[in-house]
Amino acid sequence: MFKLNTCFWFAIALIVWNACASQAKSLDDIRAEGPLGWMGISNSRDQKSVKKIAIEEFKEKLGRLQAQQKDIQKILAIQQDSLNYLKKEQNSLMENGMKKIEDLTVSLLERMEKQQKDSQTKMEAQEQEWDKLKIQQEVAKEMSEDIQEKQKKMEDRMETFMNKMEGLHTSLVDRMEKHEKDRQTKTEAQVQLISQPKIEFPDDYEISKEVPEDSEELSTPNRFEKIGSRLFYIERTNKLNWFEAESFCQERGGHLAAFENLAEYNAVRAKIPGFDLYWIGINDQAEEGVFVSSASGEPAPYLNWLRNQPDSAGDEDCVQMFGSTSFNGLNDNICSKKMLFICQADEKIQY
Repeated sequence: MFKLNTCFWFAIALIVWNACASQAKSLDDIRAEGPLGWMGISNSRDQKSVKKIAIEEFKEKLGRLQAQQKDIQKILAIQQDSLNYLKKEQNSLMENGMKKIEDLTVSLLERMEKQQKDSQTKMEAQEQEWDKLKIQQEVAKEMSEDIQEKQKKMEDRMETFMNKMEGLHTSLVDRMEKHEKDRQTKTEAQVQLISQPKIEFPDDYEISKEVPEDSEELSTPNRFEKIGSRLFYIERTNKLNWFEAESFCQERGGHLAAFENLAEYNAVRAKIPGFDLYWIGINDQAEEGVFVSSASGEPAPYLNWLRNQPDSAGDEDCVQMFGSTSFNGLNDNICSKKMLFICQADEKIQY
């Protein structure tokens, strides 16, 4: 834009300059020929007649030239103003251009610095992420090793557990087989009780339930004796299994003994010193864990169990007690074992 304006005004100035030069040349020719010479008038009379006309024309032309000169001066003044304006604009453009260049340079530098900072921040963030990834990889590696170790331990534990389960299964199978054998033995013993002939004891084992009114206790050891308020017989020599002992007591008009209370239990126990075992008339053969009296078929009124008893280990369905020198309490045991025993004379427990 600046170059186009300069060329335009330069062209105008050149045209005006040529016009002024042409007019100046015409004036110089008129002055050289005289005021009338250029018109071709040579005689005096003609010269006088046209002199007046020539002067007027000259004045008119001079006026026109002066007007043109004023116009040219105005044009020159305008051109000068234009040149000044152009210089001013040029200076302003240069100043603005320099300022813009400075601003652009500053802006570019700031952007470059910002980009550099952003790049540095991104690089630091990437380094941090990389460090985190390294840490995560290390943790994952440690976790993998830990998991493998735990997995190995779990496998070992599972193997141990399976071995234990296999052993337990074997033990359960053995116990079930033993239980079945014990039940078979019990069944066979019951069949024998039904089918076997009457148990024969020596003549001195004849039992009498007669109790003299004036006697607290009989002195004969093979007879029932009064212990507390009831009659009991304590077998101290022959050992029978539980079924045989119950059959023996029934043949004498009684049953294996059961106790009403602690006082009666302690009174009978005091009569059996030593470490022997004695069958009594309590069992859970009908329903596991429900201990009843063989005399009444009702739940036993008094049970003084040893600690952790009854445990029903190995089909233990019959109850025995200990001599007074041994443990103080009742225990469940396998009915087929042979022990001493205690009978009661009556058929019921009197509550």
